[in-house]
Parts: sequence; structure tokens; C-alpha cells
Amino acid sequence: MKSGSKIQVAGTNDCSIHSKYSIVTKGYVEDEYLCKFVAKCASRSPIINRGYYVRHRAIEFAFERAFNLKQTNVVISLGAGFDTSALRYKNAFFIELDYPSVCQRKASLLLENDLFDKHETLLNQSTDIQLIFQAPRYLLGGIDMRNSTQLAKFFNSNSKLIYKLINAFRMVDKPDINFILFNECSLCYIEQKYADQLIRCVIDSMNNIFDKDHCVTYKYVGYEMLNSKTISNDFGDFLLEHFDTLSAPILTFINEDDINSRFRNLGFNQVEIFNMKSFWRDVLNVDSNERERVNNLEPFDEFEELDNVCASYCLTIAENVSCTKIERNSAKYLFNQNLTNNHYFNLNPFHIHSKVVSVFGHCSHYDFAQKKINIFGGFGIEPDSPICHRRYSSIVQIELGQLCSIETVKLIKSKENKLSINRMHSRVISIDESKYFLSGGRTSPSKIQSNCIIEIDQNSDIFQIENSSQFNSMIDGEPFPNAYRHLFAKFGQTELIQLGGIMKYDIPNGTIFVFDLTSSSWRRKQVLNLNTNRHSMGYTCFQNNCILMNGGLDLNGNFSSELDSFDLIDKREYKLNRLSLKNQDEQYWQSFYSHHLIPISDYEVISIGGVGSNTIDNMAQIIDLRSLNITKTFRLVSPESERFLAHNLSCEMIDPQTNRICLIGGGAIFGCVQIKFIKMEDKQMEITLDSMLQRCQDLMKSMNNFLYRMDTEKLDYKDYVDACASFQGYVHQLMKVIKNNNQLLANRSVFPIKLVQMDDEGLANATDGRLKTLNHDSCPVYLRTKFDPEIEARFNQFSTRGNMISNDQAAKQITSANKIVQNMTEMIRNSREESENDLNRNTFPPTSSNVDTYTLVAALFNGKGLRPGSDNLSQMKLAANQAAAAAAAAAAAAASSQASSRTGPKSGPSIKTNIKAAPSIHYNR
Repeated sequence: MKSGSKIQVAGTNDCSIHSKYSIVTKGYVEDEYLCKFVAKCASRSPIINRGYYVRHRAIEFAFERAFNLKQTNVVISLGAGFDTSALRYKNAFFIELDYPSVCQRKASLLLENDLFDKHETLLNQSTDIQLIFQAPRYLLGGIDMRNSTQLAKFFNSNSKLIYKLINAFRMVDKPDINFILFNECSLCYIEQKYADQLIRCVIDSMNNIFDKDHCVTYKYVGYEMLNSKTISNDFGDFLLEHFDTLSAPILTFINEDDINSRFRNLGFNQVEIFNMKSFWRDVLNVDSNERERVNNLEPFDEFEELDNVCASYCLTIAENVSCTKIERNSAKYLFNQNLTNNHYFNLNPFHIHSKVVSVFGHCSHYDFAQKKINIFGGFGIEPDSPICHRRYSSIVQIELGQLCSIETVKLIKSKENKLSINRMHSRVISIDESKYFLSGGRTSPSKIQSNCIIEIDQNSDIFQIENSSQFNSMIDGEPFPNAYRHLFAKFGQTELIQLGGIMKYDIPNGTIFVFDLTSSSWRRKQVLNLNTNRHSMGYTCFQNNCILMNGGLDLNGNFSSELDSFDLIDKREYKLNRLSLKNQDEQYWQSFYSHHLIPISDYEVISIGGVGSNTIDNMAQIIDLRSLNITKTFRLVSPESERFLAHNLSCEMIDPQTNRICLIGGGAIFGCVQIKFIKMEDKQMEITLDSMLQRCQDLMKSMNNFLYRMDTEKLDYKDYVDACASFQGYVHQLMKVIKNNNQLLANRSVFPIKLVQMDDEGLANATDGRLKTLNHDSCPVYLRTKFDPEIEARFNQFSTRGNMISNDQAAKQITSANKIVQNMTEMIRNSREESENDLNRNTFPPTSSNVDTYTLVAALFNGKGLRPGSDNLSQMKLAANQAAAAAAAAAAAAASSQASSRTGPKSGPSIKTNIKAAPSIHYNR
């Protein structure tokens, strides 16, 4: 049997009991007995306290539902640990089971603190599979619950005692017994099949003990981890990895459907599943007095973490309503529809890839000119830091290269070594090339930071902070209400706007604060009907003079339907335009917080990430503000080896031409994630291919169904017409998708990466056996690498005409074509030979002299030989010239002897030259 370390699994009891005691000392709940089981008080963080508060209240809620006042209630606690329910619920009989070592410690503490009457207790010091502690309404047994055989042996050996004590506890007016099997995060450490055997063993044992004269019912109350359908990010993987590091792995991690199937097979005929996210928001948080009491206990602002934690746990209440034995596979099963949200998205996946830097709760700015991302504040793993997790005290600067590659990552430190940017949930705006306005933020939920100006020196990699009263006071001298989780954006060219957020002061609803960069002063503005009593909303600057805002939580930390719309604030009139989506119900639009809005065109924005009121998903939606419709919804999918939580992150548009967006960080204290890039064009391509594939599959399914009908039914003409019309409809839908995305598909080329001659089983399965291999023969056919369709059509025409010719005609035509080719070849060969002979015969004598040409050129340009007495030519040169002239004259006479006899002698020039006609010679005069 696969299981975790026995010691480590048992050790989770100690961790849990300290966390429970922490919420008691903080005042969340009351439990006078927990202090007896804890030697030293260990204060937990607010997020752990809130989580255990929800857990405590959920179990109270379950017991109220499970207890039957008309029956004797018997609680069988599986993996009880140091749970104090047996001491707090005095109207029920408790049988608690756990590891013998845990039970021995608990029994000693029960005796030591006199929690039961000593005269009615019996301590059995044996560590075998036996009873360790007993009282009139309480039994404590030590067993290894991973082994159902040990459990059966325990009940068999103590059956008489159990029967006696329960009958003694039972009231006369309550003859029936209501058995409640209670599991608080215990059976998840056991594989499901062994946990189910354990539950069956308990039921069978109780049936054997109370089989004759008792009417019994069975109920199950379980609080465990849930692989919920309402959460589709990687938070569950973070939790599983956490328990793996503790050597106490979670072995049963199933979703709502599996839980129903599980208890159906166990024989329960009614199942209610309460997702803890819905439970704490829809049950606990609706009581305004209780909500105010809890909020005043300690500062808290980790809303995203609490929603993720609660969505990963569930409360299961299963029961058999008949007063008989449980009979397996005999019942109906119900969901609690009020508290279980079943709105799930079928999203188109889009893969994203990670880079360095892990951080959340930060803010960032992208410098388009220098292609640098500056990250301010946040919590996570700072580069080159010896501390694993802490608030960022330096500015992290990331320089991007081509195709979203990260060239360098460096830290820009404070000049005065101050921790002024050591804050979370702040906002930043660039006011010039090197200066940034850092607004608000907090170091703890009760310590809100003031505004400041940050100037970065790129040469020395340091930054300097300017704190001034004018950044943190109103124009009339009142203190400025600094905030965190607020809206802070550039309003036009010279104004900054702040609204909403969590702050110390009570501000009238609809109030916004405007900072004038020219006068460096704040002033108030009132916008009618604008709800500013919110925080963690998504927002963006839109078309220069407007700010678009959506979602968020109200100041009580609740979702509100009033925040679902898109609020457009116009600077020119400080007027609110409220935009409500038309297809909210169709697309399951829900309230979001901790999400981001980014414009991708003049009329479209994309909403990225966030925590939804119904689901928590790594999703994005494109909203068309002209038609007020959600045009596309898709899921951001990380590689399997990486984790991604799309909240508490920052987003930067780094390439408006291709809509390439950089997602920086994200997550929570349980696990922060790295930088990721998405490209809208790639996403659109995947959506298009999925749509084409779906329509092809629909067409194939329709054709298969018709072929099956042809084989099994007698069809008439009308059936064939209807089938062909159906096929035409599917083809028309496919062609419509192709036409609508023609430009996107035209820029893509399909080419084979690898050609193989052997059969490919995967390819055969993907094509339903139509294509078994992609080789050199099939690839050109399927990928159309031979001809364009038009050329192929003409080629087919010629092929058809060729196939119509008989063999005799073909032989005659081939013979005739061969004769023509031979004749042409012979003619070309003869022409070439005659041309070569003519060139050899026609050898004309030279008609020019290079020496005379040089002499003439020298005379023209330099005047050489023209002045008297300047003839300094040597006798050898003269002789050479005369010899050359005589040879040229003799050759000319021999070449023109026949012509001379007819025309008479002509006197040639004394100087021969090779100078051509004047137009071909260019002189630079």
C-alpha cells in the first residue's frame, strides 16, 4: 500500500492543533479545552488563522446538520488526533481512532488535566490494537487506519463494551442510533480504495453490533482537500508539493463527481458538497456582525490566497435517510446547488513559457525606447539574494532582446540603502525618462506607505528617492489618503488620478484625487454614480483621455454585482459612462478582482487573470466595447513542469503590433511564479485550428452515422437528400471559418518535420486509419507540395487526354516525335559545323597598328613630335615603325589584290590607327 511516513502523517496533528489554538488565542472561536493539549502557544499568520476559522465553522455547520435530536448520536472519528469535539459536544457518544502513539499522548493529557471524571476512566497502556482510553460516553482506540483488518479486529474485540456503553448513554425516548462517521483531513493521506474499505468496515462492524433490535442510520461528515472544478489554476499542485516535502503526501485528491461516485458505491443515498470558497463567502461573510467582528481581530488583506485555499477544500455531508442497514448502489445523489458553483469554462488552451524572476504583489513599468522592464516592490525570490522569500528592496531591471528573450537581469539599489520601495500592492507611473511616481503600497496591512518620486541612474545602477510633503498632502493642507490595492493611472499628459483602494481614512463614495504634474499638487474631484468604495479592481488607460475600470471587492472583502460593469471615466468632463456586457449569461461573465485590463485595439480590451466569484482560473477574455460582448475566452496553460497563478501579477504590453504581452510574476505566499509571455496572434491561430478541427470531426461523425444507416436501414430518396444537405451545412461552416481567418491562415506554411517509411501508430490513430505513414509519396499529396490546385487541374486534363489514346496511336506519335527530334538535332549539328568552318577561312589581315595609335595619341594630348627639333626618336624606334608599317602595307596589298585589279591602285595613309568612330570615344575636356 502506498502511503506517507507514519511519523510524519501523525505529526500533521501537532501542526494542526497549534493552528487551531492560534485562532482561539486570537479570538476567532472559543474552545476552552485546546489549551490542555498545547504546551506552547504558536501564533500563526493571518491567512492561516482565517483558513482554520473557516474550517472550524464548517465543521460546526456540519455537526448541526448531522446531529438528530430524536436519535442517539454516535460520532466515530477517523484520525481524531487531538480534536476536542468529544469534550465540546456533550450530547453525543464519541469513538475516536488514530495511531496508537497519538492516542497514548492524548490519553495521558486527558488524565493529567482531569478532562473526564477519573473514577469513570480507564487507561490501557498497551500499544496493541486495543482500547487505550474509555469513559461513559467516550472511547479512544489506537490502530493503524491504513489497515482495515486491524479496525475490524478492534471492533470485534470491543463489541460488547461498545454495545453496553452506547445503550447506557442512550435515552429512553431515543431508541434509534444515528452513527456519524467523521473525517477531518485524515483519510486524504490514505489511498481512496483503502479509505473506502475503512468506511465499509466501520459500517459493517456497527451493523453486526446493533443488528437485532436497533434502528440505525449512517451519516458521513468529511472535511478534506478537493480537486475542485471551480479552480483551474496550479494552486492545487502547490499544495500537493507542500505535503510531499513534509513526507506526508496527499493520496486521495478527487473532484466533485468522484466524491459522488465514491459515496454512491458506499451506499449513501444523499450527498451534499460545500466548496469552502462558497461557504465562507455565501454563508459566513453574509452575517455583517460576525464579519465585522472577525475583520477587527487582526489586519488581513490576503484575499487571493484565502480564496485559493478555500476553493481547494470541501465539506461533504452524506447520509442514508432510511432507518435500516445501508445497502450499496441503491440511492439517489444530490448536490447542494446553492453553495456549489457549477459554472465551468470550456476554454481554448494557449501555452505560455516562463523566464526568470519570481514575485507577486508588485508593480512594473515597461520602457518602450530602451526595452526594459522595471519591477518595483513585491514579495518573492529576489535575484542574487541569500534570503529565499522577502519583500523586494531593490528595483529589478530586465532588458529584453529579440523574440522576448531576456538579455540581462540586474538589481538597481538605493543610494541611501533605504527600504522605501520595500512594499506591496503599490502602483507606479513614469513621469519622464528616468523618474517614476511610486504611489502607496503597504509593508503590512496596517502600515500604508507614502508617495515618493524615484529617479534611476542608469550609469551607476542606483536609484534615489525624493520624499516631499507635496506628494502626500492636499492643496488645502489636509493629509493625503495614501492607499494600497488602489487605482493609479495617468490621466492625459499632465495629470495622475487615484481612486479606491484600502486606506486609513473614510472617503465619500465617488471621490477621486487628481495630481497636477505642472503644479505638483493634489485636488479632489467628485464623479457622480462612481463607486470608489472598492479595491483590487482591474483598470487601464483608454484612448488617452479615459480610464476603464472593472470589478474588485467592496471594502468588506465581498463580491458585488454593482462592480460587474465596465466604468469609463472621461477626463474632459469627469463624467462616468457605465458599460454592461450584453452576453454575461452566455459567457458566464462573473465578478473578478486582482485582474488586469490591457487595450489591444481602439475598441477592444483583454482581461487577464484574477479571482472570479464563481471560478478561479488562469483565463483571459477579450471584450469588444463597441458591441459590449465577450468575443473570445481562453485559458493560459503553463508547461507541465511549471506553475502559474494569474493573480497578484503585473502585465505589460511590449509589442502593440503583434499584441505580445508580458505577464510578470503572480501567485501568493504559497508559491510565486515567473515571467511569462503571451502573443495574441498565436492564441488566435490555436483557436482557429481548434474550430476547424471541431467542424471536420462533426462532418466525419455525420458521414459515419449515415453510412451506418445505409448498412442497417432501408433508406429512400428523401433520406439521401437530407444527408447531403447536412454534409453541405458542415462543409459550409468549415469554409466560413477558413474565410473569416483567411489572412491568418495565408501567412502560415505547413511542412513535414520528419518523413519515415515505417507505419506511425500515432498518426494512424489521429487520422482514424486513413493515413498510416507520412513518407515521400504521401507527403506531397497531403501537404500539396507538387502543384497549385489550378496547375494540377490542367495537368489532370492532359493526363486524361493522354489516357484516351490507344497503344497503336501512341506508338505512331512517339515514332513521329522521335523523327522530328532527330531531324532537328541533325540540322543544329550541321549549322554548328558550317559556322566553325567559316570562322577558320575568313582570316582578314590587320588594318591597324598599335604603335601608330600610341604615336597619334601622344601627339594630340602632349604635342609630342610636332615642334621642330623635337624629333628625338631613336633610330631603333624609327626602324621598328618603318618595319611595322611596311609589313602592314604588304598585308593590305596581298589581301586586296583582287579588288585592286578592278578598282585601280589607291594610296593609303602613312599612319595606321585603331581609333573608332567619334561617338564611341569620350574625352574629358
